[in-house]
Amino acid sequence: MIEVNTRIVLRSRRFPEGLTSRVEHADEARPDRVAIATPSRDGVDVPLHSGDELELEWTPDEGPRQIKVRVLGDAKLRVPAIIVELIGQAQGVQRRDNVRLPVSLGLQVWEIVADDEHDPPPMIGSVYDLSGGGMQARIPRRLHIGDRFWVRFELPERGFIETEAVVRRHIAGDVYGLEFEDMSSADRERIIRTIFSIMRAQLARRSGRGA
Repeated sequence: MIEVNTRIVLRSRRFPEGLTSRVEHADEARPDRVAIATPSRDGVDVPLHSGDELELEWTPDEGPRQIKVRVLGDAKLRVPAIIVELIGQAQGVQRRDNVRLPVSLGLQVWEIVADDEHDPPPMIGSVYDLSGGGMQARIPRRLHIGDRFWVRFELPERGFIETEAVVRRHIAGDVYGLEFEDMSSADRERIIRTIFSIMRAQLARRSGRGA
């Protein structure tokens, strides 16, 4: 059973970048159902409807897990929440670079120019969702799908990452989904290790084992 207050991510074809939520209520008598807070994206609540099917992801001690869920309706709790039915058996997340984490990191972005051109000054943005394969970032400029840039950001306690990235999705306003290109396996591993380290710390705090 997924524990109360566990942070979760919901994904579907409609929401490939994921919606964030948490478990509000779990009943041992009904282990096939949990109540979750109204999901949100970019801080805005996203209503789901009865019958919607999604993949629910969370990170217990043994590592990231996922299970298919179906929305059943309003949970009728004191806080806005919905009931979801757990379908089938939970499975491990196979691709570690797909595990995403909401973050708050500074970001520098450069246009890619020819070798004989001077590098333009960087644009200053922010990273708020990170995975081993890419990120969601706020960049104060109108970008287009397929645009390529150099990006640089600092991982907590693991130094700077600098790599090429391509715009894959316009999310809203000045927020874009970027995919890392030609990143070294060592840098990708640093990102993944950072994500799992933060997840473990969050889990420890929730269970009272950490600061």
